[in-house]
Amino acid sequence: MKLNKLILPIVIIFSLFSIYLNYLNYKSYSIQAIFLNDIRKNTFSKKDINFINDIYYNYPSLNQTAIPIKAITGQYYLGIDSINKGLDLIYAGIKDNPFLNYSEALLADYYYGTKQYDSFSKYSRKIMKEIPNSPVHFVLFSRMLLMDNKVDSVLISFENILKNQKIQDYQSWKIFLAAMKDRYNETDSSRVKELAAEAKNIFQSNIEVRTLADYILYTEENVKKAMKLNDDGTMTFNMGENERGIDLLEEALYLHPSNKLVQKNLIKAYFFNEQWKDVISLYLVHAKDIKRADFETVFFYASSLMNDGNRDSSCGIFKYLVDNNYSIPQGIISECSI
Repeated sequence: MKLNKLILPIVIIFSLFSIYLNYLNYKSYSIQAIFLNDIRKNTFSKKDINFINDIYYNYPSLNQTAIPIKAITGQYYLGIDSINKGLDLIYAGIKDNPFLNYSEALLADYYYGTKQYDSFSKYSRKIMKEIPNSPVHFVLFSRMLLMDNKVDSVLISFENILKNQKIQDYQSWKIFLAAMKDRYNETDSSRVKELAAEAKNIFQSNIEVRTLADYILYTEENVKKAMKLNDDGTMTFNMGENERGIDLLEEALYLHPSNKLVQKNLIKAYFFNEQWKDVISLYLVHAKDIKRADFETVFFYASSLMNDGNRDSSCGIFKYLVDNNYSIPQGIISECSI
């Protein structure tokens, strides 16, 4: 009987403790989505103080992606300028997950922003050594190397990342290109340009990567000047000054030869100026693969082939347009027996 009397309170205590832990789990997981969204968008500033104070970070100690909740909470405190509290929690987060290096990356970023470069160097080296393939770690490490004018080391570090990455990560490329765009002449510039061209080929739909790559390949000044010339040339042509508009567009293309928008606008200008051969030659540069060109530009190309006497080739392309539901004049449909 005495044993039964002793067991019952123990069972009740354990049950209550289990309920309490489940409650803490539920409370934590109910705000996990907020954590993940703020991490993804890096929005930790000016958070409501009541929300921050209500975060229980001792249990569970990690979120769903194994990030220390103390470190996340520390970011919120840094965001409201509660520096000591924030740093204490971020340091405490290292013990909760010493393998992820999330807390160390936060410390590196904080010390860089506050110009405490010895501490910044310490943590940026640590995170890059332990998890070298992380884009976040690479950007911090690159900053440190550039501060020490070690541009060669940025290139070497990036090439090491490429060897170890199974899947190409656009963020690593973007970070590398951004670091190199003003300083590639301080290292193996030909290799950097090769990588810039490779980036454009890999990330054909990523505007940020392509723009940074073009800054290296053609200089930032020429890329921006080409865009202005494109706008001026298009407007001038539309106002009826055909030759002047074409001259401006050609100058833009000279400065930035791979600019698809300039190529498209110049093809259009050539077409309406009845310069069929120029349309054809530029189109072949603009779109080696017909499926990568917009249908309007393909139509200008096919029409120029027809006007230049190449009926068979033009009809084949017109059929491609019709098959893709692009509207073409009835006369062409009859001419090509589509």
